[in-house]
Amino acid sequence: MSEIGLKFNRNISQYQDTLFAAPEEVEGLPQSYVEFRTRADGTCAIDMSYPSYFSFMNFSESDDARRRLSYKFLNRAKDENLTALDEMIRKRRDLVNVLGYETFAEYQTEVRMAKDAETVWQFENNLNSALRQKAEQDYVEMLVFKSETEGRQATAIQPWEKFYYQKKLLRVKYQVDAEKVKEYFPIERVVSGLFDLYQELFGMEFRQVENPSVWHKDVTMYEMYDSGSGNLIGHFYLDLFPRANKYQHAAQFDVRSAKLYLDGRQTPVAALVCNFPKPTADEPSLLPHDDVETFFHEFGHLLHALLNRGELEGLSVPRDFVEAPSQMLENWVWQKASLQRFARHFKTGETIPDDLVERMIAAKNLNSGVNALQQVYYAILDLTLHDGYSPDDNRSTTDIVRDLQNEITLYPYQEDTHFQASFGHLYGYAAAYYGYMWSKVYAQDMFSVFEENGVLDTETGMRYRRIILEKGGTEDPLELVKAFLGREPSNEAFMRSLGL
Repeated sequence: MSEIGLKFNRNISQYQDTLFAAPEEVEGLPQSYVEFRTRADGTCAIDMSYPSYFSFMNFSESDDARRRLSYKFLNRAKDENLTALDEMIRKRRDLVNVLGYETFAEYQTEVRMAKDAETVWQFENNLNSALRQKAEQDYVEMLVFKSETEGRQATAIQPWEKFYYQKKLLRVKYQVDAEKVKEYFPIERVVSGLFDLYQELFGMEFRQVENPSVWHKDVTMYEMYDSGSGNLIGHFYLDLFPRANKYQHAAQFDVRSAKLYLDGRQTPVAALVCNFPKPTADEPSLLPHDDVETFFHEFGHLLHALLNRGELEGLSVPRDFVEAPSQMLENWVWQKASLQRFARHFKTGETIPDDLVERMIAAKNLNSGVNALQQVYYAILDLTLHDGYSPDDNRSTTDIVRDLQNEITLYPYQEDTHFQASFGHLYGYAAAYYGYMWSKVYAQDMFSVFEENGVLDTETGMRYRRIILEKGGTEDPLELVKAFLGREPSNEAFMRSLGL
C-alpha cells in the first residue's frame, strides 16, 4: 500500500505538461506573468504549477484557452494513476478483509472523532442539504453576471469559468481587485508578519539559521524557542517557491517527530512546503490573499507538530481534527487588527487601507456556498471509493467522479477528464477527506473565543497553545475543545462564517 501510494503521489509531482497560449489568449493577465512565460515564438508557456495554473484560470479573457488548460490540469497523471488508484483501493480492501472490517472507511473512522462511517455520511449529507440554498444563490449570481458580461442569456457556469467569473465579480461588484490586493502582500512582509503575530500570541521566538544544510537554495531554516524559558522547541524549514518535480500543493511535513528518550526529549523538525509565485527581475513575490490564507493555515500545522508535548511518537492527532487548529488560524488574515500589522504596499510601504479590508470582508462569502459544496463533493468522492466500492465492479472511478460532480456541485463535469488521478489526498487522506469540513466546525467555534477576547489577546493565545497545540494526540480532541471553549461545541460560528 505504501509503495503504491508513494508512486501515486510521485506521478502527480513529476507530471509535466504545458499549454502554449497565443498572445491574444493571455489578455487580462498581469504583464509580469506574461513576460516571465513568453517564448521566442511569441507564445506563452503555461505549466501545471499552481501559480501558473490558477492565475491563468482567474484572469485569462480567453474562454477556449481556459477550457484547454482545465482539460490538461484535470488529466494530470491519468495514464499511470487511474491504474494505481484501482490497485490502491484493492489493497485496502484486502487489508480490511484480513482485519475483519466491512470497508476501509469503517476501519479508518473507528479511531477518529467520527467513530464510524455512518456518522460521516450523515455529516456530509446534512451539510449538502444545509449548503444547497446558499450555493444556488451563489450560482444564480454568477449566471446573471455572466449573462450581463456576454450580452446574452447564460444557462451554465462551466468548470473552466468558475474562477474567472468569481474573480471578475469580486472586481466589479465588490471592487476587490485581486491583483491590487496582492501588492500589499510581498512575501517577505507576510512571513515576518506571521512570525510576529504567532510569536506574540503563543509565546515563541523564531531565529533564522545562517548557512544551513538544505536541499535547495530557496529553502531557509529556523529555530523555534519558548520565549518564557528560552528553551529550544524545535527546528523548521520553509520551502516556498515552485520548481520542477517538486510537490505541487502546500503542506507541512514532519522531518523528525518529538518524543521522549531516557536521556531527554528529542526536539522535532518540520518542513513547510508551498508553491507561491517566485519573485521576478521587476517585482518581488506578491501573494494573492488566498495564498496568504494558505500560508497562515499551513504554518498552523507546523506549530501543531513542533509544540506537541506528547511523550510517544505514535500518538498522532486524529485525522478528522488535525485541520482544525490550522483552519482556526486562517481567520487572522481577515482581521483589520492583524492585517494592519504587516500588510504593506510593496512600493510605497502604505498600510492596507481600511476601506479595502472592509470590501474584502464584505466579499468573503462570495461563492461560499458553491465552494463549500465542492468540499462536500471531494469528501463524498473519497468516502464512496472507500466504503464498499470495488474497482472490479461495473463502475469505474471516472464514472463515480462524473456522477458525483453532476449530483453534488453546480458545475457540470468536464467530459473526458479524470480529476481523481491527481487527487493526492486519496493516498494520504483515504476515507478522511471529510475531516476538512468536520474540523472547520470546531475551528470556527474555537475562533469565537478570540473574537470575544480580542484577536491579539496573548492570554487566550497561550491558553490555546497549552490546551490545543501542546496536547497533540494525547487526549480526546473533543475534550480538548470543550476545555478551551468552556462549554459544549456548537456549529453556529461555522454556519455564520459561511454567511448562513
